[in-house]
Amino acid sequence: MAFTHKHTRTTGIQGRSESKTLEVTAEVQQSGSIAIVDAATDLVYEVAFLHTKLKSIYIETDQDLTLETNDGTTPQETIPLKAALPYQWVLGEERALPFSGAITAFYFTNASGSTANVKIEVLYDEI
Repeated sequence: MAFTHKHTRTTGIQGRSESKTLEVTAEVQQSGSIAIVDAATDLVYEVAFLHTKLKSIYIETDQDLTLETNDGTTPQETIPLKAALPYQWVLGEERALPFSGAITAFYFTNASGSTANVKIEVLYDEI
């Protein structure tokens, strides 16, 4: 079964709107929602994919968090997540692939003062 993600970005420029939609399809979709209590350090979210097979990622949080990949102590990447500003990437956009190697897990740290509610959508092809 194939899964599809559509990413639409709209920018308002002096009274007009410019939109771009990228649509990708892949073999595997992983969706999740987690609550991360304040002061949680390196809370593990189980996810695993080969970075070169990634088609789309979307992470939304209602509190500022830190996301580390693969290891909470010596991460492959450290990504600051901002409340109400989704972290997203889709194959075909201008930015480079967001991960430098295979992903084996996400580690979340919450120092926001409140419980963070996180939504995660990952779309990738099988290895």
